[in-house]
Amino acid sequence: MHRFRFVILASAAFVLAMSVGQVLPLLSDLQDAHDLPTSTLGIVAATSFFASMLGQLLLAPVADRGHTRALLAGSMAVAALGNALFALANGLALLVVARAVIGLGLGAYLPAARALVADHDRDRAGELLGRLTSIEVAGFIIGPLFGVLLVDWFGLDGPFVFSALTTLAAVPVLLFLPLPTLSRGDESDSVTTAWRLLRRREVLVAVLFSVALQAPVGMYEAVWDIYLDDLDLGNYAVATTLALYGITFVAVAPIGGRIADRMGAIPAATATVLVIIPVTALYGQVASLFTILVLLIVEASANGAGIPAAQAAMARATEPGELATGQGLAGAAGVATAGVVALAAAPIYARYGAQTLFAATAATVAVFGMAALGLARTVSPVNPNADTNPLGADR
Repeated sequence: MHRFRFVILASAAFVLAMSVGQVLPLLSDLQDAHDLPTSTLGIVAATSFFASMLGQLLLAPVADRGHTRALLAGSMAVAALGNALFALANGLALLVVARAVIGLGLGAYLPAARALVADHDRDRAGELLGRLTSIEVAGFIIGPLFGVLLVDWFGLDGPFVFSALTTLAAVPVLLFLPLPTLSRGDESDSVTTAWRLLRRREVLVAVLFSVALQAPVGMYEAVWDIYLDDLDLGNYAVATTLALYGITFVAVAPIGGRIADRMGAIPAATATVLVIIPVTALYGQVASLFTILVLLIVEASANGAGIPAAQAAMARATEPGELATGQGLAGAAGVATAGVVALAAAPIYARYGAQTLFAATAATVAVFGMAALGLARTVSPVNPNADTNPLGADR
């Protein structure tokens, strides 16, 4: 893909991710400003997960019907609206709507951008998707810090006004950006198209790997702060661990994607799942910050390799005219799983403790990961874009 085109697509993903991430450290400020009960903060935080799922599942197929440019630009316009609603919100209802609108924009944008990147060079799909994902994650990392700084400088509305302006500014850029044309798929509705893809085993393998890799995300979202606090590690530990995880992921993802291109997307995803399973379980057995940081670096490195590998597996499992739909399907499944795990994690942690929760999450990763591997062994792709040997090296 032309470097300038990639930079624009990645920059828009960065801005979108930043607008989602900036909300997390501002929840207590929003609570005070709008006199919200503590119990409602989880609703505001989790809404974007499920809205993103709907965007990836229902809107991503629009890109496969010849409307990629309109979907990309429209996603940024929707995100701009969501941020503006945040700045205008005067209560819980509008905050939830604003969060949902931003999540919808992110969910619609990412599959289309990933499809364009992967379609440029299928043999380098892992590397290219790894680069895009690393920039997206960098936006999530910088978002919270940027949000806090803008609040200090311009007040609580500052971060949302800034994000509304930057996402809106991207709309004309994307409308006039020279973009390659994705092959057009059929005109079936989104649900029918997704169901048709899921009946293909190699697509289901990529979805299962995405679910396995995203399952721990929901657990960390729900209890990571509480877990570190119960270990008497203090608030600084939360910031340190999140920053270290993000930096490691951003550094590893492009390299991990390149490895997936060389050794095969399925073997790479399998290897990372086999690393993540014991690491996740071990969190519940340790108490020192140093040990947690070591585990976290290992896990972030594995995810940095595994997520681009899963995305590349989907790119190879889908035919021309299905790329965006496939990426949206895998993303929606992963986000939905993270949301469900987030809802279950806090009650499990409160009743049974850290050891049980981390072990259960590791078991969840193992179930989906091994299901993906087992199914992959039965796949003999006829799709020319798929791996000729799903368990071996790519072409």
